[in-house]
Amino acid sequence: MTAPKEFNFDTWVEGLKEIPDDRLLDAATAVSHERRERPARAAEERARAEVVARFAETAPDLVQSHVTLEEAKADPDKVEEWVDPGSDFLKAYRQGSVAKHAGKFWLSETEVLNVWEPGAKGVHATIWRDVTHEVQPPAPVTDESGDIIPQGDRDNPFPFIEGIQVRKDQYVVFNDVVYKVLSDHTLANHWPPNAAHSLFSKA
Repeated sequence: MTAPKEFNFDTWVEGLKEIPDDRLLDAATAVSHERRERPARAAEERARAEVVARFAETAPDLVQSHVTLEEAKADPDKVEEWVDPGSDFLKAYRQGSVAKHAGKFWLSETEVLNVWEPGAKGVHATIWRDVTHEVQPPAPVTDESGDIIPQGDRDNPFPFIEGIQVRKDQYVVFNDVVYKVLSDHTLANHWPPNAAHSLFSKA
């Protein structure tokens, strides 16, 4: 399925200037209509998710397999390859489900049924989050005395992967350069360390 379209509110507001005078009322009506319809669509999405959850208990063969993050950590081999559900909402992925795709492990984070492709352009960590580093963590890094260096330390920085939560004074590595985290936040591709100067500084 095509990734959700990026929305820029400022661009939308600027585009209002292009609406002809005789269509302004139509535009206002369309916005009012959307305000009424949006809650109904959200309710429909929730109802579908509830149906799938019930089928998962009563008729599991009809729905997509569901492996939780904790189950994936305990046994990565349980995780199946992502399959495009297409228009079959029974085969969509539920929140909390882990799937493999393009050599990585992905966690479905969205509350609605997930039909998007993990890692595709425009599919952010709020939809599918890369949890490869959690399911298959890297080997521990030790210092000269053999003590384990916590991940996030200067000598064992986090990889820059969207969705990882980092704290102030921890470190990340991006394009082979180590950066210090300036404030607590969740790593996001639209805030790369070499551009988001309010969040990172070169170590």
